[in-house]
Amino acid sequence: MGDAADTAQVTSQWQQEDGAIPGMLPSDAGRTVHASGYVVLDLLVADGKMKPVVGGTAANVATNLALLGWQSSVSALLGDDRAGREVVRQLAEYGVDTSRIVLDAEVQTPVLLHEVVNGRHRFRFSCPHCGVKYAKFRPLAPTSAPSAPDAAVHFFDRASSYAIKIAQSVRDRAVVVFEPGTPGRPPATAALAAASHILRVSSDLGIDAAEEETSPQVQIVGLGAAGVRYRLPGDRGWAHLDSRLDAPLVDAGGAGDWLTSGTLDMIPIESFGAGSLLKTDLEKAVRTGLQLAAGCCQFEGTRGQVGTTAWAAATKHQPSASSFVPDLPSYSTDDCSDCEAWFHHS
Repeated sequence: MGDAADTAQVTSQWQQEDGAIPGMLPSDAGRTVHASGYVVLDLLVADGKMKPVVGGTAANVATNLALLGWQSSVSALLGDDRAGREVVRQLAEYGVDTSRIVLDAEVQTPVLLHEVVNGRHRFRFSCPHCGVKYAKFRPLAPTSAPSAPDAAVHFFDRASSYAIKIAQSVRDRAVVVFEPGTPGRPPATAALAAASHILRVSSDLGIDAAEEETSPQVQIVGLGAAGVRYRLPGDRGWAHLDSRLDAPLVDAGGAGDWLTSGTLDMIPIESFGAGSLLKTDLEKAVRTGLQLAAGCCQFEGTRGQVGTTAWAAATKHQPSASSFVPDLPSYSTDDCSDCEAWFHHS
């Protein structure tokens, strides 16, 4: 097992002279989040070019919240390979604490292809040219759970033993958010859902907890273009909000992560301890999440909107001249030689 990644020396080539990332909101020491789960190198393909971008729901939520002024950290098991080091580098560029990311020489970093064509996107988990499958998610061992960072919010998108152990140990002093990216093993998914204060699911997953007659926690169900349904603990019925998408769709990849991030950013976290979350508070939070999700859909890639006028409208933050999306090198997609470089050990 490798050591936790050391990113103390990483500095941003895109930071302004005062050290601020364009469009990034001021950091708030009182808002802290730890995210763990699917962390991947996302090979964004559009117009015949490919750019390597940090992705995966856990990484996206941590990065999005960092951009919204939170102090974010990520824990994950990645390979000590080119892809893993690039993931760590990019997270650090966005101000995310990567000290709990373990780079292991015996592990391969998960990679996926995110293809954008004519307003549609799809994910590939193998090379479209040679068929070689990219590495899959591997969780940290549950023995690593005690070293997880303290945070006001703990976010998980995979029901691993590591995540369950943390959730069960912190739920009395922190808010636990579970957004399953896959149905997973039913007993594990049920255990993590039971330990969560907020269950954020997509309608197509069929998670049992979101189908119960009475809600055991805050539940937010993404309906894609149809918007969102949500309810408070103890509610039998659902409230509904329509999507805020009112412009041509460019790329919906990552929109769900912005729905989650914007909602968390606006929910009064302290109300969970007091049991005083109001329906009006939840509605306001979900509306913000929907607005950020709609903004995401107007640009290629998960963070294309950051620093733009769409970002300013959603965050009430002065836009910069251009979006804060790193001007990363592009690679050809004519054969597999370029994508191969990101999932072979190097």
